[in-house]
Amino acid sequence: MHFVLMILVCAASVDHDACDADTAIDLVQKPATSELDCNGIGGQAQFATSAFAGRDDTYIKTVCRRVKDGARASAG
Repeated sequence: MHFVLMILVCAASVDHDACDADTAIDLVQKPATSELDCNGIGGQAQFATSAFAGRDDTYIKTVCRRVKDGARASAG
């Protein structure tokens, strides 16, 4: 098993619970070596340098998924 950190950028008008891969404006997936590595700091650093940074109409949501080796993570 391994972990995948998913960084979702959602419109501010989208409810936090509804922010997923289908409703996100942008989605980045990054491998994580452990659950502790999924703390979102890497995602927030990437967001801070993206085109979405500083905008009032978007927010970032990070999700950590445990996946079996050879499987792909799902953000839904």
